[in-house]
Amino acid sequence: MLTPIRTSQFKRDVKRIQKRDKDMTKIRELLGLLLEQKFLPDAYRHYLTNTFHKVRGTPMRFGFRSGQNPYDNMAGASDKAKAKNRELSRTRKLRKQHR
Repeated sequence: MLTPIRTSQFKRDVKRIQKRDKDMTKIRELLGLLLEQKFLPDAYRHYLTNTFHKVRGTPMRFGFRSGQNPYDNMAGASDKAKAKNRELSRTRKLRKQHR
């Protein structure tokens, strides 16, 4: 389980939402899921992108990530193999530039 770091900006945003009499239960449930590092249900994703997008004066951005990096061509390799591959690609580039 993660521990939240409540910045001053976060505290101000929470106060602003509470002053506007917004329902905080969904936000508490969402933060609970995020702190437990569980996957968000599709209903929450839809809720986040549509509901908070319409709230004026409270800018929020959400980025949903999957467990895999689509740009990592060596996804199953170890860190040692990735470092070796990077070093080889650097030496190849240097050899091409030196010619």
